[in-house]
Amino acid sequence: MVNSLDWITPASKQAAAMKSQNLIKNVGWPYWYNFTDTLILDLYHGQYSSIATMTDYFGVLLALNAAVQQTEVRIMRWRIKLRDHLEHWTARYGP
Repeated sequence: MVNSLDWITPASKQAAAMKSQNLIKNVGWPYWYNFTDTLILDLYHGQYSSIATMTDYFGVLLALNAAVQQTEVRIMRWRIKLRDHLEHWTARYGP
């Protein structure tokens, strides 16, 4: 990609190529991801599938916003329910 730029000097192209070759590529996964079963991940990202066929920026933005609300808010509510459940049983039976 850098080689196609006509405004950059050859020395800068070489430096950019060297920098890109030495980048460390880190890939992170959510703590709940199971490498043997992708069902949870597929369900999590299922809300985002509608953007694949969209062509307008505003429509994509609205779809992404709705997907975030449907996924992240659902996870947050689940965590609150879990916390309340744990507090109930801890108070009842001790730590």
